Amino acid sequence: MKRFLVFLPLMITIVFLGASFTVRAADYFGVFCQKYFAHDPERPYAYTHCQRFIDNFAPVASLRWYYLLQGCANRGFTDLDGDPNCGGIDSVKLAYVSSHGGSDATRSWIALQDGSTLSDWWHFGNNAVEASIYAMKACTTMPVDAAHGGTAALWTRFAEVFRSGTRMILGAYDSMYSGWSHQNEGGTFATYLRWGLPVNVAWRAAYSAHHPNTMATGTNSNDCWNRLNGITWNNHKAFPKLAGGSVGYWCARWGW
Repeated sequence: MKRFLVFLPLMITIVFLGASFTVRAADYFGVFCQKYFAHDPERPYAYTHCQRFIDNFAPVASLRWYYLLQGCANRGFTDLDGDPNCGGIDSVKLAYVSSHGGSDATRSWIALQDGSTLSDWWHFGNNAVEASIYAMKACTTMPVDAAHGGTAALWTRFAEVFRSGTRMILGAYDSMYSGWSHQNEGGTFATYLRWGLPVNVAWRAAYSAHHPNTMATGTNSNDCWNRLNGITWNNHKAFPKLAGGSVGYWCARWGW
């Protein structure tokens, strides 16, 4: 039987005009955001969308990095995923990625400024900080239709990410829109997390005008659904990290 020890870091309470939030000193988050691309269409209001996520999440977590998807960012998903200087996904507890995206039946991808990064290269959750929640505000990163391999392809695309220790993955089973009418949704997602809503509810509610999808793992079916429905930003570290053979089941909830 595997045993897990959870060490709770220093906790700081900050009061903002009648509202108080508890910030754990080691609870970092990071943001990748891209508006302009060498080969893909511009994403209107992308930077406003990301900034509002940052502004609304900052009261309960520490922003460790905010980068464009260029330069060494590609290596922040792969061999430098523990390095905050390249936006290493594994150097934060929550990574929020806003870009173009896509999938086939075996893998998903996130568009970089020039090129892409593929999910079969990703191994998040096995470095010093260990990514817990990986959120992709990008089209069709988690499709479930037959043309993309059906629901079983969800596990094929992200098996290695979960086996490395990530607790939850958030994405879309179809389009994620950009534009003036969607610029506040990142801030809404952050607000729902700050309020303590389950992560899967926060994501699906904030992006209910899109095609949101959420995914988790467990040791068995009951454990998986308990984790998917129970993990919040405030309690995510109380759920033991599952990796390798301890992952016995996966579950997903999409739409709203």
